[in-house]
Amino acid sequence: MVKQIARVVSPLETYEHKQESIKQQIMATQRNSVKVKEQQKNILVQTLGIVVLAIVLMLLFIFLLLPGALRFSASLKSMSVFQQEDTIPPRTPSYSVPISATKESSLEISGYGESASKVIAVVNGTEYTTVDISEGGDFSLSIELSDGENKIALYSKDAAENESSLGKEYNVIKDSTIPEVEWNSPEDNKIVTNLRDKQIKVEGTLNETAKVYLNDTIVFVDDEGNFEDQFNLNDGENTLILKAVDRAGNEVEMTRKVTFKP
Repeated sequence: MVKQIARVVSPLETYEHKQESIKQQIMATQRNSVKVKEQQKNILVQTLGIVVLAIVLMLLFIFLLLPGALRFSASLKSMSVFQQEDTIPPRTPSYSVPISATKESSLEISGYGESASKVIAVVNGTEYTTVDISEGGDFSLSIELSDGENKIALYSKDAAENESSLGKEYNVIKDSTIPEVEWNSPEDNKIVTNLRDKQIKVEGTLNETAKVYLNDTIVFVDDEGNFEDQFNLNDGENTLILKAVDRAGNEVEMTRKVTFKP
């Protein structure tokens, strides 16, 4: 039979064992404390790094990105304004003046142009009047004429102040003076008795270019204003009506009596 020998642990050994256990716990605690401090330090360093990075990024944004963004935005606005600006002139108005001379004191002109624009009349180099072009594109205006030459041209202007080129210039003469006629023959109240003189000569001169009518029949006038025609007399009293009309519409009418008594 094998004898079991029980080992007796002395109080000193027990104390030393406890001391060793406490020492190990203290060392473990210290190691944990060091790790915690290192972790806190790392967190602090990371936090500082993030803060510094955030400050650098903010400074970059303020001094570099923000001015660039503002300039880009301003550029876009400028481009937008440029694209919206109307720089296209309206088309030149279409019109005509069918007369070159008139005795009237005013002249009416009508025509067509670009709607939502205005028509400006220029008379003898000076802007005279302005009228609106209708939505349908037509317009009408009146011009008071001066004696003599009136050089008239029109142009258009839109809402953006763009101007068209000047249209065709017309020169209209205002003339209210009647033509002067010198009726040379036959004399008034003439009596013709000879049968061979039944066809009489009617002649005279003008002081200006005009049309001459004898009893509503036109008479030839040469370049120097001389006119001549033949008139066949009827038996008895004949009324001869001579009328001269110049290019402005001024007219003068003269009447003479010729009696034929064969």
